[in-house]
Order: sequence, then structure tokens, then C-alpha cells
Amino acid sequence: IDNTRLGGRTIRAADMNNSNRVDLVYSHYFFGDDLMIGVNTPSGFYTTKIDDISCEEFELCDFNQDGFMDILVVDFNTDTLYFYQNLGNLQFSRQAIAHFDDLYNISPADFDGDGDLDIIFTTGKNAITNSLEYEFGIFSNDGLGNLNTEVWVQNLSIIKANEVFDYDNDGDYDVVVGFDYQDKIVLYKNNEINCPLMVTAEVLGDLSICEGDTILINAISLDQNINYQWYKNSTLLITDTLPYLLVSESGIYSVKISDTTCSKMSNPVLINVIPDFFSIENHAICNGETYLWHGTNYTTTGTYTATYSTAQGCDSVYTLNLTVNPEYTFIENHAICNGETYLWHGTNYTATGTYTATYSTAQGCDSVYTLNLTVNPEYTFIENHAICNGETYLWHGTNYTATGTYTATYSTAQGCDSVYTLNLTVNTEYTFTENHAICNGETYLWHGTTYDTSGTYTATYST
Repeated sequence: IDNTRLGGRTIRAADMNNSNRVDLVYSHYFFGDDLMIGVNTPSGFYTTKIDDISCEEFELCDFNQDGFMDILVVDFNTDTLYFYQNLGNLQFSRQAIAHFDDLYNISPADFDGDGDLDIIFTTGKNAITNSLEYEFGIFSNDGLGNLNTEVWVQNLSIIKANEVFDYDNDGDYDVVVGFDYQDKIVLYKNNEINCPLMVTAEVLGDLSICEGDTILINAISLDQNINYQWYKNSTLLITDTLPYLLVSESGIYSVKISDTTCSKMSNPVLINVIPDFFSIENHAICNGETYLWHGTNYTTTGTYTATYSTAQGCDSVYTLNLTVNPEYTFIENHAICNGETYLWHGTNYTATGTYTATYSTAQGCDSVYTLNLTVNPEYTFIENHAICNGETYLWHGTNYTATGTYTATYSTAQGCDSVYTLNLTVNTEYTFTENHAICNGETYLWHGTTYDTSGTYTATYST
């Protein structure tokens, strides 16, 4: 079937693909770590690899009772028990289901009669750690995916193989253990299945409780003079030995009762602790905004809570940390004179008005700047005046006698100019001199007047 591999270890035969033909599963290590299968076909065997693993020991069984033969493998290097689930068509899915130091040999059987395959195991020398721990016990299958480890016998000497079968036909499985270098095989008889004790783990009410609550599991038994021992997730609760157990944590709980002759494990009880739900939200809004949360509007900074009850009656607490960030408003009042420019936030303004510049803060809120700008007028006055030559013109405190343009500038209450301008004209006065002579007894008509005597006469006109 296969002559290409060295270091063969274990061979088991079973119909692995429901073909009504017996296939061969085999392993080897040291010279190569393979788990192989020889598939039996009408034309002969062909081989294919299942996995790369240092296989100390393996057994074939329908471990999950789905109609396909699975493989239980002991990993030589890690002391881990792997379950290779047969998915059909010779496809396997590997899952670690137990670990025990120096794990060596296994035998699957329904040891406690509950319908689930348990696994009897022995330990031996670990080639990695070179430790020696010879003992045997059981991985008890609770049917919920958990294996409860229980060591039955310790401090043995060089045990190797084990086999499980009903030695005395009393309806229960016994265990036979072989010892290396001692020429002996020892039978360990099982008294558990026919144990007359009966016990039920019972909870009155819902198996789900809220976080912080407790639930009581009672051990119901009619037997007298018995001892109680509780387990959680197949782990011994060493201090819990009363006929009841007060539980506040999720888990699979069971109780074992015992007397001087035998013991019996109860049914498993799955307790589910529903945690209180807490949700914390941090939000921020801007001043003047409203935050709607769980049906209520909030406008101020603070911590708010909303509490609800779940379908199981447990609390769901929602917390809101609300921060109201400020919006900043800045108002500036400025004035300029007509003709000037005011630069504000990057823009030049020349007219009276109200202007805004809006920015967003790091928190996304508005910073609003407002400019009230007033443009004050500048006043201009122009006066035109004329004087005659030789006259003086008093203007804004100054005497002027010559033709020209004069200015006087003042500042208004707003700081703007008031400019007065004088256009002054000095007009010319004209003088004419005439010399005339007449004879005595004659007259001289001049500027409308008759003169008959010698003298100097004037006639003045305005231009």
C-alpha cells in the first residue's frame, strides 16, 4: 500500500468514506511526521495525506456521532489531543479538544453510559521534556463540547497501552493497562454505570440571569448519606460540597454525588449571565444648538443617562457626555474719512456699512466678527472775494492784500478735514490826469460839470 515512508507508528482500519470498504489510517514520526490514509477502491488502494503531525497515537471512532468515522490523535510534541472531524469525501477539520502533560495512549468509549464517547488515557515519558509521569484517567465528555479531565490512578511504573472493554459482562466498561518491562497486565474494574445513585441538577425558573444577580442550582436526589461535589465547565469547584450551589457566573454546572461504593454525575445545567449593557457617548455641540438624544433635547454641557430594561429584565444604561462649545462674537466700530480705505480681515472697505467675517473654531463652532464702519465726510468751502488795490482783506484771522488762492484747513470732531478756500482778486484803481486852459469869461464842460475858474477838479467813478 505504501513503501515510501519510514518510522511507522500506528495503523487502524475502518470505512472512512462510507463506501462499504475498509480503509487504512496510519502514522509515522521521527523520519517524517505524517498522518496518512490508504483509501480502498475497487482497483486497489491509493494513499493521501491527512495532516502533518507528530502522531504518538490515534484512534478511529464516530466521536461526534454524525455517521462518519473521525480520528482522535495524540500530538507527540505538544501532548495535545486533536479531534479530526470527518467532513465527508475524505476531508478532515482539526480541533484541539484536550491537553495533558506526557499524554501517551487513548481509548474512546462511552464509559459513563450517557451516550457520548469518553476517552480513557495513559501517560508516559515525554521525549521533549524527558519527564516521567505514569498515570491514567479519563477525559469525560459532557455532550456540550467539554472534556472533563479526571486522573484515576497515579504513580504507576512504565505503563504503555490500555484497552477498554466489558471484562465481566456487567454492562459497564472496564480498563486494562499494560506495563512495560514488568510482564504484567492489570485490570481496573468499573462500577460506575450500575451505580444505583441518582441525582438531577435543577433550577427553578429562567436559566438566564442579569449581571450582579444570583441563581440557585439544587441537587435533587433521594439517596441518603451521600457526598456532593460541584463542577463548573468540567472543572472541580473544590469548596462547593453542599446539595445546592449559588451561581453568579455563566458556565456549565453539574454535581457529582457519591457514597462509599460509587458516584454518579448529574445532568449539566447551562447558566447564562446576561451582562448589563453600558454605552458611553461623547458629543459636542455649539452654543445655541440642540442635541436630540433618546427623545430629549439638550442644550447645556453635562452628563446625562438613559436607562432601559432588556427583554430579560437587565439594565441597559446609556450615558451622554455633552459639551457645549462657545461661539465667539466680536464687534468692532471704526470710522474713516471720506476718500480713505479701511482694511479689515483681508478686504478693503470705503463705504459706511456693517460687515461680517465668519470663521470656524477647532470644535466646528462659529467665530463671527462684525465691523460697523462709518465714513465721515470731509467739508470743502470755496469763497471768491475781490478788493481794490491798496485795500486789505481779513480772512480766517489773516490779512490779505494780493490776488491769490488761500486755504485754511481745520479738523472735524471725527478727525476729518474741513478745507476753506479763498480766491482773492485785487482789482486795479485807474487815475487819469487832464490839463486844460480856457480864456477868462469862457466855460469848460468836464464830466457833466461846467467850470469857469482855474483849479484842480476830480471825478471819481467805480469800476
